[in-house]
Amino acid sequence: MSSLWFLVVGFIICSLSAHFLLPIFLCFGLRDYPERYPHERGRAPLPYPSGLIPAVLSFGIFIIAPSLWLLSVPLFIVIIVSLIDDIHRVSPLVRLGIQIFVALMAVLLGAQIDFIGHPFQPTNIALFHYPLLMHAVSVAWIILIMNALNFIDGSRGMSSNISAVGFFTFGLLGLVRPELLYDPNYTEITHINLYLSGVSLGIVPFVMRRKSIIGDTGSQVLGYLLGVMSIIAGAKIATTIIVLSLPIVDAGVVILRRILHKKAPWKWDLTHIHHNLEQFVPPEKISLLFTIVSLIMGLVAVFVVSPVVQLVTLIMILMVTGGGVIWLGLRK
Repeated sequence: MSSLWFLVVGFIICSLSAHFLLPIFLCFGLRDYPERYPHERGRAPLPYPSGLIPAVLSFGIFIIAPSLWLLSVPLFIVIIVSLIDDIHRVSPLVRLGIQIFVALMAVLLGAQIDFIGHPFQPTNIALFHYPLLMHAVSVAWIILIMNALNFIDGSRGMSSNISAVGFFTFGLLGLVRPELLYDPNYTEITHINLYLSGVSLGIVPFVMRRKSIIGDTGSQVLGYLLGVMSIIAGAKIATTIIVLSLPIVDAGVVILRRILHKKAPWKWDLTHIHHNLEQFVPPEKISLLFTIVSLIMGLVAVFVVSPVVQLVTLIMILMVTGGGVIWLGLRK
């Protein structure tokens, strides 16, 4: 139970920081520009990017685990570039290049995917026998999670909600899996994930109630930390895919659709899953629904060991989600 205090502390610190700092954002010109988006025109500017608060507070992980302090360098780069992008815009190709750079830094510092689990065989696929492939897969994984979180951040609190669930799942693994619970070297990793879960959750009330917008500074930083921590926390790729299945599927579908329509994969549009659902369901209900589904999937990933049972449960949850969307739409 003492480990859960890291979640509580992260939540309290982030909530209090947002409460006192967000009103000051507007005084320093940290605001969004609703006139840039046709569906947002007509409303007053909001404090932006509020994701700067959890991004800065994420450096608390280096107090919890000083041995990881070298990761503060790529994390700082992600924050600075994302903040510049929120304020002045950065070319998508430049952003991708920086994502590759910071992901490679994390991989070279130890965030490497050594094994990939095989769902229908008792043994894992050992990537460490092929260093170049291991590094490429690890870099691609971190970039995928970064962009998946960024893509799905179109509805209120979506990226922060799902990030909170993701970090909580990784922390929960360290509390219930015996091989991790009784490993003294893993305790810090569990505490880090629970702390980041609390920090992510702390900004949620402000974005859900439309008092601020998290921006790329929030979604990119949380996505980067999720990608890195999913590796360091020893979570299998399959486990992370189950937890983050909604943003990953959304990113894959959107990119494929853009390519088929001969558009650049990074070209902004309103074709994401949540954008389509907003025609029938209020944004806050979509965010809540996605959060609940992600939490259920996280619990399945932690407590269900059989890959077959995980797959069946995943299909059932997606079916229930579809029914939930229809029900919410009828009640709108």
